Amino acid sequence: MLADRELMKLVNEGEKFGFCSSATTFFADVVTKIDSPSAASDLGRVFFVFKAPARLPPEEFSRELEGVVDRCLALPICQRVLVRHSMLVPSKIGTDLQDNDGLLRALGLPTPEAVVVIIAEVESPDDFAEFFTDEFLVKEVVKEVKDKFEFHLNGVCFLGSVESKVNDL
Repeated sequence: MLADRELMKLVNEGEKFGFCSSATTFFADVVTKIDSPSAASDLGRVFFVFKAPARLPPEEFSRELEGVVDRCLALPICQRVLVRHSMLVPSKIGTDLQDNDGLLRALGLPTPEAVVVIIAEVESPDDFAEFFTDEFLVKEVVKEVKDKFEFHLNGVCFLGSVESKVNDL
């Protein structure tokens, strides 16, 4: 897929809005921590993108962040409102691709960085309000993430929805 000329032409056109110079690409494993059934047709989603601080090696960063996430998911607020929770962590794909980062660069894609993406899903906007105003979560977990991973300097958080357009093609 990455060797497809038409796809790469589209990727390169993305530089008009900074795709190659201001973004990162990486192969990822999806680690699902919570996957509960939900009757909601359109879940609310919050995305957290963490970039590893320069002082932490990527593997240590992923491991330490996952420890914080596990402690967070054990909190009553998370147990009560989260329907799904997944992490996208950098991985190596396949034994024949020893240098995945080099493969991505050779294709003209942005240089991979040590990034972890967390996706948390809830059933309603009210659940987000409860989640983001939980006193312990805000006071303790956010402080740890800020202090340990410099999230306020190297991260981003945003709410989003999924719009499926596959059937429109």
